[in-house]
Amino acid sequence: MKKSILIISNMYPSKKYPHYGVFVENCSKILENAGYRVNVVGLQKNDNKIAKTLSYASFFCKSIFRGLFGKYDAIYGHYASHVALPILVIRKLKKVKVIINVHGNDIVPETANDYRYLRLVHKLLSVANYYIAPSQYFKDILINEYGCDEKLIVVYPSGGVDSEVFHPIDKQEARHSLNIDQNYNYVGYVSRIEKNKGWDIFLYAIAGLMKEDKKIRAIVVGDGNEIPEYDDLVERLAIKDKIIKYDLLPQHDIANIFNALDVFVFPTYRKSESLGLVGLEAMACGTKVVLPNKYGPASYGNDGYNCFQFLSGDERSLSVAIKKALESDNKIIAGALRTVEQYSLNNTESVLLGLFKYILNC
Repeated sequence: MKKSILIISNMYPSKKYPHYGVFVENCSKILENAGYRVNVVGLQKNDNKIAKTLSYASFFCKSIFRGLFGKYDAIYGHYASHVALPILVIRKLKKVKVIINVHGNDIVPETANDYRYLRLVHKLLSVANYYIAPSQYFKDILINEYGCDEKLIVVYPSGGVDSEVFHPIDKQEARHSLNIDQNYNYVGYVSRIEKNKGWDIFLYAIAGLMKEDKKIRAIVVGDGNEIPEYDDLVERLAIKDKIIKYDLLPQHDIANIFNALDVFVFPTYRKSESLGLVGLEAMACGTKVVLPNKYGPASYGNDGYNCFQFLSGDERSLSVAIKKALESDNKIIAGALRTVEQYSLNNTESVLLGLFKYILNC
């Protein structure tokens, strides 16, 4: 008889937001393809405050109902802070194995709202049977700040990089598909437009470089709650006509963006940046990458071998790193492609499957 798994996550992709929680969808597919029966209670992104509140109420109720009345061998929760309440209710009333996948500010709070969930997070982690961390950086946090048993923590990079989607294609072909001018050097940002994601230092750095080099253009992909501040800064820097801006895009379109770029920049200075899969996805497309020297991206970034690093949060250091990347040859790409191989979906899925095989056969 097939073993059954209930996945509970407050982040799951939709047609409108195809990249939102895509790592959860990837994990679900890996488990299904391995022969497990998988059901998902996933919450899709909603911008309307009233609708969002109602969606969360429905999400909690569905999670508890399925967890209590469904026959599951394990519950696999993503994003500890927002799945803690339903899983704790289920665990109190029913004996079931619990695996918690931590991701970002669920265990590294950054706002007052994040701190409100800390008690629930501590309770959830204390009753979980196993933990999945996206990087060694986050594994250390689970051990040192939450007292989790090192032997119960598995490092698994959020589904890994899907090489069927993210792989090198001809740069001219990628630019043609995007209908962008072939005659410029493009520097890109693909991430949320939110606090500490580094969109601001990216804009300052790129604006300065544009003054030095008329051939530089930027491509920005992202949405978020700081879009008004983003728009204001773009206007003040007078670079709106030199930026191609997209909102959220499907993975295949993002792969085209990466291939069209000369340099991809991941300027985050969030302490809660658990891995930064987007940097690895850009590497997989054979694009030169600029990464911060701290937090999750430092888990795989190696300055001069697979990327160009800068001092986290430092605009001037970022500008220097981008310039260095633009002026460099393509030798760095070979190191990046070797690194990505370790993080490919095919090479990392055995970690996830090995964990579930062990848990469900115990």
